[in-house]
Amino acid sequence: MTVDTPVKTGAKKRTRLAPEKRRGLILDAAAKVVIEEGVSAVSMERLGRDANISKALVYNYFSNRNELLAALLQREFDAIRDVNIGIAETAKDFEEMVRLTTRARLLRIQEKGSLEHRLMSEPAVLDLVRQVYDADRQLTNRYLVKQVRHLYDLPLEIAIIVVNMCNSMTSAGLQFVIDGAVQLQAVEDLSVKMTLAALDAAAVEHGGADHAANKPLVK
Repeated sequence: MTVDTPVKTGAKKRTRLAPEKRRGLILDAAAKVVIEEGVSAVSMERLGRDANISKALVYNYFSNRNELLAALLQREFDAIRDVNIGIAETAKDFEEMVRLTTRARLLRIQEKGSLEHRLMSEPAVLDLVRQVYDADRQLTNRYLVKQVRHLYDLPLEIAIIVVNMCNSMTSAGLQFVIDGAVQLQAVEDLSVKMTLAALDAAAVEHGGADHAANKPLVK
């Protein structure tokens, strides 16, 4: 009598996962490569190996490399937007909202390094998500302009200018953190102080209400 004995192939057993879970693991693998080695190190073959799946399965989820990287960038945008919405809904006043949103961005950089910056530096990748990115940015700016106009009693055109200038200033501060040139807390404190000072100066210059940072947000 003979008994069939299973043959050990040495191959890793692959677990069947839900599509969204598998997709997330592929994006996680891509994020790790971008953070540690840069965008140029990402390939469909590499991600298949890192996620312990075949290259063909990676292509089942993403048609090409740029589509995959765009999905990763979109995931970053979504995460940042969701955090900001949560802060806007719970912050007791404008100053707290500015501080918490700035801190959230800095902590994201601390966790993810230059992931977002590196992905946005790829024109072909950014083009795939530009419409959503621009819409999110416009929505955020409209919300901030609404708050600034109400709290500081500024003319619309001045509120728009100040909001955009403060956003640029904060972005410059974030870049210093990405470059490792300054500590996170220092950038947070400076960003908040400079933003509030700019708004107070605009209010004084244009007949608005200065020192309005501790007023409740407009719902």
